[in-house]
Amino acid sequence: ALYSLFGSASSATVANVGGARANFAAKSATQEALLKLFPVGGGVADCSVTTIPAFDSEGLRNCSAEVSCAEIVVTELSATLYRLEAEGSCELGTETYTRRILTEATDAND
Repeated sequence: ALYSLFGSASSATVANVGGARANFAAKSATQEALLKLFPVGGGVADCSVTTIPAFDSEGLRNCSAEVSCAEIVVTELSATLYRLEAEGSCELGTETYTRRILTEATDAND
């Protein structure tokens, strides 16, 4: 019975790590997409799909992510709302863990 308890705890830990890595992959891709929307040096916003087929960093090895972007014009604010939906996916052994996040940003000045 004690072995079963440790086995369950170990599986839960692996699932937590896989889920956390997938979440970080989605967040990293969202950050890349935000840099395209709001370039550091200024410029035109690019709301195209951002895809990271594979990450180079050790912590996100075997992970990928994709961000879709939708533009919503808010006439009352004379601004554009950008809705970013990101999905991060990581493979850990034979399992694949996926997390989705939603981020919204606007170019409004107020």
